[in-house]
Amino acid sequence: MKNRYLSITVLLIVVLFISACSQSSETDSSQQLSIGYFPNVTHAPAMVGIEAGIFADHFPELDLSYQTFAVGNLLMDALATGKIDIGYVGPGPVINRYLQGAKVQILAGASNGGMLLVANPATDINTTADLAGNIVATQAIGDSRDIMLRHLLSENNLALEQQGGTVRHRIQGAATIQSAFSQQQLDAAMAPEPWGSLLEQNGARVMLDWNEFPYAGQVPATIIVTSESYARNNPDIIEKFLQAHKETIIYIEQNKEESLMIMQQQIRNITQQEISTEVLAKSLIRSPISLEIDQAAFTMVFENAKKMNNITNVQSEGLFYKQGGNENE
Repeated sequence: MKNRYLSITVLLIVVLFISACSQSSETDSSQQLSIGYFPNVTHAPAMVGIEAGIFADHFPELDLSYQTFAVGNLLMDALATGKIDIGYVGPGPVINRYLQGAKVQILAGASNGGMLLVANPATDINTTADLAGNIVATQAIGDSRDIMLRHLLSENNLALEQQGGTVRHRIQGAATIQSAFSQQQLDAAMAPEPWGSLLEQNGARVMLDWNEFPYAGQVPATIIVTSESYARNNPDIIEKFLQAHKETIIYIEQNKEESLMIMQQQIRNITQQEISTEVLAKSLIRSPISLEIDQAAFTMVFENAKKMNNITNVQSEGLFYKQGGNENE
């Protein structure tokens, strides 16, 4: 009889221990927030929000972590696998995943414009029409600049070789475009900021400035995205994050010099490249920080992404997070 009671007691202890571990694991998970971003000026609210302590001030109860990415597809992979909870990324990768069936939601805007079309100074390329027969780079197939490039080529009756045209396409990391130019491996590039302004400083010819693209520079450069399930299960965190994001935008507007120094340090630490605050200041002008998303400009990107993915019957309404019953802009 004693052995029976002892067995029951041991069993109860084991069950209670497993239950406690399970609850502890769930609690630990709910107390974490992982944010992804790029070391680009177009992601200024992420860099400044981290370094100025604005995110930490809004989430003293959470264990915050941060991850940086080189291209949007990798950030979207991390979001899909739960390695990050919220990410700063261009609209192209978000739209592509949404069109492919991913349950993702856009929370807000972060910056607009933020891209240049530049030519290798060793070439005689001056306009988009001159790209025929030349090599032009984007950072990834289907990213925001890649979608914009295809749109520009179409407007000039051109196309990439893989689409039956004469323009040769190459994938090139933004921070390595200068090297490719110097080695005559590349004729032109769609460059995000600050790399476009840095290329200009080093002699690259600006074919299209940030405000010479369609919608006069109002095309979203960076937006904030999360998964539908995370938004549904963590509405309080989402609301607090959006408040922190708004405060970061105000902070950047009121503390330009300090914000530029934060960006300089972050870019240096992540990419090992030194960019002067003068270049970064010009880059920030070319990347207006904004919570708002211009719906007409976003729709243009969305429709071009649909063409690229050969999809016609999907609309963008379900892509936006609804805050208090209204679409958050």
